[in-house]
Amino acid sequence: MADVKDKFAGRTLVREVQLPSRGRLYAGLSESGGSVRIAALTTLEEKIFAGSGNTPQSKLDMVLERCVDCGPLSPKDMIIGDRLFCLVHIRSLSYGDLYGFEFRCNGCGRQSRHELNLRESLPLVEADENFKEPYEITLPVAGKVVGLRYYRGSDEWKVAQFVEKSLRPGVPSVGDVGYVYRLARHIMTIDGQPPQFEADALRF
Repeated sequence: MADVKDKFAGRTLVREVQLPSRGRLYAGLSESGGSVRIAALTTLEEKIFAGSGNTPQSKLDMVLERCVDCGPLSPKDMIIGDRLFCLVHIRSLSYGDLYGFEFRCNGCGRQSRHELNLRESLPLVEADENFKEPYEITLPVAGKVVGLRYYRGSDEWKVAQFVEKSLRPGVPSVGDVGYVYRLARHIMTIDGQPPQFEADALRF
């Protein structure tokens, strides 16, 4: 059997971490407790961030694909919380744990600077053994029991495509065009039955 190629071969700044979800939603990752490897940015990834011609979403996806080794799972299929967790670790591994930023007080107009430790100052809540999909809620007015899934990076692409198809040149849009579709992406079951078509979840 051929040796499995190391995705980060030649890179020296690599860290192993456990995802907040503990991998419970991903086939093949729950056995390891959601353990993945993170690599620091190289100039190639910095070039992606600095370049034009790509949306912020596509830049994040490209960098996550290059800097996160999660076995057969694509970072696009991670839930949003796990993706953000990986981005924080990529940032701390690449430039250090301290993150400084400036802000202006809305009341007095004073400019201030604050620093936080990315690995110590940010609260982290890890999934327990009850963390699963779908999770069910009962709608208080309709009385329907709805099974929901967690939002993923790939959902952002679907929403962006939906918005692009929905917008018409010269016709002003009212509110967030993708809002209802974004909600529909969460729906797995309605009273125990999966929607037959995507349009059924959207109408619901």
